[in-house]
Amino acid sequence: MITFAIPGTNALRYISGFLLILLSVLAIRKDNSYRVFVNLNVIKNILIILILTNLYILLHTFLFSHEIQWSLSEYKGHWLTPSIFLFTGVLIGGLSKLKGFYGKRILLKIILASLIVIILFQLGNIIHLLFQDGYIHSRNSGIIFGRPDSMSYISLIAIVFIFGELTSRKIFQRKIISLSNRILYIFLVLSIISLINLEMRNAYLSLFFLCSAVFVLYSKQKRLKLIKTIIIPLLLVLSFIAVFFTDERSDELFRTIPVALDTENNKAWMTRDNYPIFSDGSTVWGSNYLRLAWLKKGIEYIANDPFGIGFGRNSFGHAIEIYENYSKTRGAHSHSALVDLTIGIGIQGLILWLVLIFLIFRFFYKNIIYHRSGIAIIGFLLTTDFFIRSIVDSNMRDHTFQMFLMLIGILLILVILDKKDLNEKEDLLN
Repeated sequence: MITFAIPGTNALRYISGFLLILLSVLAIRKDNSYRVFVNLNVIKNILIILILTNLYILLHTFLFSHEIQWSLSEYKGHWLTPSIFLFTGVLIGGLSKLKGFYGKRILLKIILASLIVIILFQLGNIIHLLFQDGYIHSRNSGIIFGRPDSMSYISLIAIVFIFGELTSRKIFQRKIISLSNRILYIFLVLSIISLINLEMRNAYLSLFFLCSAVFVLYSKQKRLKLIKTIIIPLLLVLSFIAVFFTDERSDELFRTIPVALDTENNKAWMTRDNYPIFSDGSTVWGSNYLRLAWLKKGIEYIANDPFGIGFGRNSFGHAIEIYENYSKTRGAHSHSALVDLTIGIGIQGLILWLVLIFLIFRFFYKNIIYHRSGIAIIGFLLTTDFFIRSIVDSNMRDHTFQMFLMLIGILLILVILDKKDLNEKEDLLN
């Protein structure tokens, strides 16, 4: 997990993945029980859609991409490689059942511990700079070097694992990760402090939805009194409003909307200079203006070519070059992974991705409701976090996408193994 966070460690990450795959193949040859315990038929639809999406992007590249070589390069690095990491995650999870390897509890503990180590580096750097400069440096990303957005994913994944563990203990009375409540709450506080320091509005939005998802899971398992069903959601909404609107950028968000949507009379969204000015003489806040304008133009480009211009993490920049005849933004993205994806591979490609996410959601949700799986709670919350961020952030790329799909692969298999262990215990009791 740490290699996903540190820039310049791609080679180490790929070598580690290759060695894990090789280790898994050797282990399978020695232990035939692997095939019995890891029944991929349970998640075959997820794997089939993932494979179909890969084939579709490859075919789309040759039929529709305006630059085949560019799309092929992007596909290899930002779709095929993350897909391989999902299968690597499946193998990592499967090894937890073999003799002589880590158990699933130890594996989950290792993942959480590695996330906390990254957070501790960040908080340690904040304290160091506090003593050095006399004030707290905000948006400190620790060992991720100037990428607060990437650091926010680490903090949120740690929160996901802790939320999942605490929720499992509360509604199922089951421990997944063998740590005390006190340690988990300490880790939770550290993760939230980390997130607050990063000042990422989209991360706050994701945290709000995570809290809401936990409430939904809890309400499905417990008979709550009416007062709780009213007060808890209300507190969540108020908390979201309080956190979201303490950001100074949010004060002028609503009055920026009509200015940002006027993309014809002002091209600052494309050139990133000469930002529009309000009637009172103040200049629009760049983050608000750009995101709104990019969303509007992204939808416009999708309408222009519903079949897509070619896969690429920066398909939005390529669309600007095509439709606006402006080549300086070839590397730009729209700050929405879903918009970028749809510009690239079309509405039909977006549908394939949404089907894949739906199947993952359904798998985890069904195992929560019908099999009382605590590990499925973590998977459900992780998918919720990633999907919400994909609407407002460009997270389906680079190490972020690789890390998400690898964790999904691990959790899918651990849920299967966890369900088998539960069934075996019930058989013994009966």
